[in-house]
Amino acid sequence: YTCSLDLIFCVDCTKTMGVYIQHIKPFISEFVLNLQSMNPNIKLRVAFVGYRDHCDKTHRIESCPFTTNISKFIEFVSHVRDGGGGDIPEDVLGGLEIVINEYRYISNFRVLMHIGDAPCHGNQYHDIRIRDSYPNGCPRNLTPEVLLPQLKEKNIMYFFARINSSTDQMIQMFNDVYRMNYIVTIPLVISNKTDIETKKVSDIDTNIDITTKNEPSNNNHTTDNPISTDNNANTNSTDTIFASSTELSGIVFQIMVKELMESSSTSWRVGMYIVYV
Repeated sequence: YTCSLDLIFCVDCTKTMGVYIQHIKPFISEFVLNLQSMNPNIKLRVAFVGYRDHCDKTHRIESCPFTTNISKFIEFVSHVRDGGGGDIPEDVLGGLEIVINEYRYISNFRVLMHIGDAPCHGNQYHDIRIRDSYPNGCPRNLTPEVLLPQLKEKNIMYFFARINSSTDQMIQMFNDVYRMNYIVTIPLVISNKTDIETKKVSDIDTNIDITTKNEPSNNNHTTDNPISTDNNANTNSTDTIFASSTELSGIVFQIMVKELMESSSTSWRVGMYIVYV
């Protein structure tokens, strides 16, 4: 089965992400390679946007535009370094601005994989106890109310890899723009192999359901995001699937194919893990 995909990674690259970046980079590379290997005929374009904070000025954004050259993309990602950042909130909206305005989307499926450990600026988007140099919001006057409708208009499916609870309020407010769960939150667990093999998924309290809806299909993918969190989803599995790069690639690919082929509704309980030795 042949389909096309524009896949873009938007990653917080500030210093606090240092412990994660060294594992996220190979994960991204494996994710892309696995996704491509599942269907050699897939028309895959990949891009990367790394964001930091306003104080980082010319280093605030680090990006790689869409390319079909997977080797070139992997090489770019391998050279990304953590650094910068001032207070705890980061320029999340600046990263999303690049995702929206700097790249041209041409594939019938568009997926944003956002990875970050800190909320955007503005006291309304995080716990008031978090120090924020811009408590009134982005100093460049970017707002979710303007940016998120543009993402949705471009038919971009938005996955957010959750590292900690500091981003929960932000994602909730982002979703409140639509009064629906437009953004799918995927818990991200980084652990060594022994911990993953011995840890029971029932011990992890960030489980969510991801459900593919039986939406009408068309080549331009103009329907609403077919994926949503649904606590009442009918699923045959009682355990969360904490997916490796290979498994998560498979899940994303299955979602794409099922939507395009108008398959019946299918549910997963899914999380994402990165295993290191």
